[in-house]
Amino acid sequence: MSASVESEVKWNQEVHTFVASSLGIRYGTAMNLRFIIAYCLLILWLLGIGGCTNFHLPRFSFEEDASPRLPFVVRFLFDPGLPQATLQVDACGLSHTIRSGEIITQAFVTIGQKRLASVEVIPNAGRSLPAQAPNNVTVQLALRHQAFKRIDQGQEDQYQAQVELELLAIYFDAQGQKRAEIPLRYSRRVNMWTPELSSQSISCAAGQFDSEFEEAARQLARDMIAALPQLYGQPPAPTTTVQHSAPPVLPQPHAEPLRLSFRTLLQDANNNFVLEGGETLVLTIEVTNKGSMPISSATIELSGTPQLVQAFAQVADLPLRLPTLQPGETTTTEIRGRLPKMVKGGRGELIVSVVPTEGPPAGSHKIFAELQPAQTTASPPGDIRQAPASRPALRSAAVKSAPSQQDSADFPYLALLIGLDAYRDPWPGAYTISSGHMTALADTLRTTGLFVDQHIRILQGAHATRTDIEEALFSWAIPRMSPNTVFILYYAGQAVTHPTTGEVYLMPYEGSLSVSPKRLISLRALQRALAKAPARVTLLFLETPVLPLLQASGHIRENGKAPARWKSGLRRGSRTPHVIQIRQATERSHDPAALLAGLLGRADNNHDGTITVAELLHDLRHVAVISPSLDPKAPIGAIPLSR
Repeated sequence: MSASVESEVKWNQEVHTFVASSLGIRYGTAMNLRFIIAYCLLILWLLGIGGCTNFHLPRFSFEEDASPRLPFVVRFLFDPGLPQATLQVDACGLSHTIRSGEIITQAFVTIGQKRLASVEVIPNAGRSLPAQAPNNVTVQLALRHQAFKRIDQGQEDQYQAQVELELLAIYFDAQGQKRAEIPLRYSRRVNMWTPELSSQSISCAAGQFDSEFEEAARQLARDMIAALPQLYGQPPAPTTTVQHSAPPVLPQPHAEPLRLSFRTLLQDANNNFVLEGGETLVLTIEVTNKGSMPISSATIELSGTPQLVQAFAQVADLPLRLPTLQPGETTTTEIRGRLPKMVKGGRGELIVSVVPTEGPPAGSHKIFAELQPAQTTASPPGDIRQAPASRPALRSAAVKSAPSQQDSADFPYLALLIGLDAYRDPWPGAYTISSGHMTALADTLRTTGLFVDQHIRILQGAHATRTDIEEALFSWAIPRMSPNTVFILYYAGQAVTHPTTGEVYLMPYEGSLSVSPKRLISLRALQRALAKAPARVTLLFLETPVLPLLQASGHIRENGKAPARWKSGLRRGSRTPHVIQIRQATERSHDPAALLAGLLGRADNNHDGTITVAELLHDLRHVAVISPSLDPKAPIGAIPLSR
């Protein structure tokens, strides 16, 4: 028996035991017939979903409409210019181009393939329509109006906009005679999560702009199809086999649109983001090919404040040519520069653009920084290698200056701090953390000299829902990780245990003692997700007093109460664990940054000015439960956490 099958069998056995205990069923005794039937039906349903053995934080998703296919063969006739249509939107201060025509045509064909017997695209809208079979329909589509109006950019990377799309659908019968003209309209206010690509840049992730417009196009496609039975009746099913028909060819402005995305990060020598005269700079650009075709030629171009552009132009040959990018491939380029000794003080602006040789540009990122003349009383700023690094150690394209050798102990550092200062449905004695507590934690990390502001993220109160935590972990932290990343995840809030299984759950903002465990965050699932993350080591700090879950009646289940399983998702027996859990032993802390206070200097046992992972864990041994224990000779013990 394979390991996956054994895991599935064991999982199903655990489900059987849990359901039986939940229903009050004891094997070997008489059971009520209704309980037996309900139990069997529930087990059959669980067996259908029990094949998943990978534990992760669930995501919300919506399934496509499973309605039966309509027996129509539809030929789409797109007006000239519709497939090439584009829409410019304000994406957090920079222009973003939505390829609206491409999205509309693809949405109609995709939905048509799911809901109709067959679809076809007529390339030229001007030609006459030949006679067809009785159940064949031609639909001509014209773009009347499209808009993506920004309403507001709220807190925590929230972006509100009004999405509008109007098409005119002209229906023709099998003889080419016009049957009807129907306007298709979509208007909806949307609230999108658009995280900044770096804290220095006003640019943000633009993927949701395309997704929201695609949803508008797909809804109009459904509306178009819904009108067919009203206009033509319900024809007999076609006799041809449509499953093996060739897929339609969409008219597009080019054979395969190029899809480039990129992120930028500007660093100065002392990481204070005040660019002083004579200071060394490093600009990091991470470019990803998100299309299905290789991109053979693209360049990085810089513009903006002349002093900033010249700082890089005198060191690197600009524009900088990127290597060929295969589908899904990411390349990271570092451009080094040095400001002149004499700079004019004020606000500087650096605009970074990635321009492919063919196709539209990938957009621009605008980075703002304060320019300041060199300090005459201080020595010139050192090289960027002497500053705490916060960028991934990834390969770079060739630049004019030779790349320096990175110090072996110089790793990127990330921190996600989650603190519950309130709950949506509070209860007496609920464990909460003040906002000042979280500020103290962030300030402690900043004093280390290794955690920079753009790599520290805080979630509090109403912004610490389960969805917010999932987004922060999977869409912010993990994409920024590399094999050398040191990641700190700090959770301060209420924890609960299941009275039967002993499983521990962390409480998000919408949690309560009587809520279903499915609404909470499984600690075991979180531990396993962190173990799969590409970081070198993750330190999971838990400031979590624990209470038992309640039944729906509001009473604590005492019979069969199991001890809390704090380590069920941690790997055992590994000399170099990827996840180390540090759980505070006391219920409440008198120190606003108790678990991290050692980073302020107390944990520096050998007084060499550097606090390592091993030294911090040794400092916490009397106030925290550490799992698993770290081998003193383990390499990760020497990783610095403060300098």
